[in-house]
Amino acid sequence: MRTNKKWEELKWRYLPKFPLRLQRDLKLYDNHKLESITDSVFIYGEVQTGKTILAAQMMMLELRRIYINAIAEHHNKTLFVSFPDMLADIKRTYGSPENTDDILRKYWNATFLVIDDFVTTRPTEWVVETIYALINYRYENLLTTVITSNYGLKELESILGEQRITSRISRSYTVINKQFLKQK
Repeated sequence: MRTNKKWEELKWRYLPKFPLRLQRDLKLYDNHKLESITDSVFIYGEVQTGKTILAAQMMMLELRRIYINAIAEHHNKTLFVSFPDMLADIKRTYGSPENTDDILRKYWNATFLVIDDFVTTRPTEWVVETIYALINYRYENLLTTVITSNYGLKELESILGEQRITSRISRSYTVINKQFLKQK
């Protein structure tokens, strides 16, 4: 039977879904105070305020929900990715036999997607259009997304030079300013 106690025994087997630093931090900062995440979340704030670990903890809660409810088809559709790595993954398919749409679908169709360090690369027209396509698809299909950024929505709007992306985030995400929760 799938219980919270059984989850506590097995949860660390899900750590390979995260980068090594986060695997260590998840063990150090195992936070039982968080509630399950049902809506998308945008977390912003200064560097080293705990945005990434909070997003990873949210994903662990989702993995717990999937485990407890035996939703096997969702297990491999949870994804934690840094923004630069996601863009590199998509770019890598250009001019190669691998289909770009297959890579895009991996991010579009994840049941729970965490994008860490949102817009840390220079936002070319291609980057802005790629971000818009991703955010819009997930917005239209009510898919849960957690985004961390060093920038608030107004700053992102200025950096991106447009409002389409930030308007979707402001309409459908819970926005958390992590500066007020800064860890010491």
